[in-house]
Amino acid sequence: MAKTQENKEVLTSQPERAFPIACIGASAGGLDAIKKLLENLQLDTGLAFVVIQHLATNQESMLPEILARFTQMPVNKIEGGMKIEPNLVYVIPAGKIITIQNGHIKLQPKGVYLKPIDVFLCSLAIERKTHAIGIILSGTGNDGTEGLKAIKAEGGITFAQEPKTAQYSDMPKSAMNAEAVDFVLPPERIAEEISSIAKHPEITRQKIESEESKPQEVENNQQAIFTMLRAAFGVNFANYKKTTINRRISRRMILNNIETLSRYVEFLRKHPEEQQALFDNMLINVTDFFREPNTFLCLKEVFPELAGRKQHSQTIRVWIPGCSTGEEVYSMAIALTEFIEEKKLDLQILIFGTDVNAKNIEKARRGIYLKTMSNTVSEDRLKRFFVSSNGNYQVIKTIRDNVFSQNMTLCKTPLFQHGLNCLS
Repeated sequence: MAKTQENKEVLTSQPERAFPIACIGASAGGLDAIKKLLENLQLDTGLAFVVIQHLATNQESMLPEILARFTQMPVNKIEGGMKIEPNLVYVIPAGKIITIQNGHIKLQPKGVYLKPIDVFLCSLAIERKTHAIGIILSGTGNDGTEGLKAIKAEGGITFAQEPKTAQYSDMPKSAMNAEAVDFVLPPERIAEEISSIAKHPEITRQKIESEESKPQEVENNQQAIFTMLRAAFGVNFANYKKTTINRRISRRMILNNIETLSRYVEFLRKHPEEQQALFDNMLINVTDFFREPNTFLCLKEVFPELAGRKQHSQTIRVWIPGCSTGEEVYSMAIALTEFIEEKKLDLQILIFGTDVNAKNIEKARRGIYLKTMSNTVSEDRLKRFFVSSNGNYQVIKTIRDNVFSQNMTLCKTPLFQHGLNCLS
């Protein structure tokens, strides 16, 4: 369907602001899902839509022309430096990966990189934070899982196609297994939900006069939320970074289609399960195996000093507060094990991980992780320190036995009460 310049001007004319950007990621079998999603989207959501479909590198793509038949929004093939505008659809060209910075698309050759959806979603999370939306449709593999985790960690909204409606369900299932998805819906319902979310005041930045004009009322409502969370979970969020707290609360309001903070407070009082959901959102952690590799390079200089203080058969003990789901704890255990074996030392290891989130601790104790963790773990380490477990990876028992994970709040529970009164 041809698009006139007049149509484009009508669709894109609105005040300059940090409008939301939605990334639609798909692979095998995804074209049909993308068509259905676009067909059911309203034309004036105020969002921009970036479509990233896995494409053959050396084949010219007709995807923009195909998708233009299923929406009246203008559909553009992405070019380097292109500025993203609302109420438009942008399609990745073949053989490229894209990122976004300051509202403009950066285009690079794909090379051997196999996860273009993750690349863009991670950059979008940093760029738009609460105004980032990630959507994973039909496809094989796990591209998009890490990107949705990044979107969720920054306070954005995430979707996955209902696996039963996908020709290939691997990509949606991978994101769901990683607990990175807010909504699991068929493509048509995803479009409806996005159209609804687009009107939410926290997205449009419309001021709710009854609350915006009364800062003290906002402060009182926030304090009421902190009080509820402290009573339910023993954690006081009152002194946390305000911008982060506001993003987390805003996210839950959007997900529950609640427009004012006072109504959200009432909703929290009546729904204990929402208190749990907000608490979990407050503690969203970005973690990975061997995160920040330079840190582990520095530790190679620290380990000899620690070992030099020990006699034969003594224990090197390390405490990792805020250990999340255990990736960094096991990374430390593996790195220390490699050092001791390389130097042929007769020393033991005890890694003590603590976290305020009991759900995280349970995951850490199991030591089972999705296949996507192999992105940051070398093949040699996978063979040495992990075993296959129902299609995932589990840390081997000899390493798990050296790790003790405990649910603990640092400001309330002295560490020595847990039997580790000397960290060395």
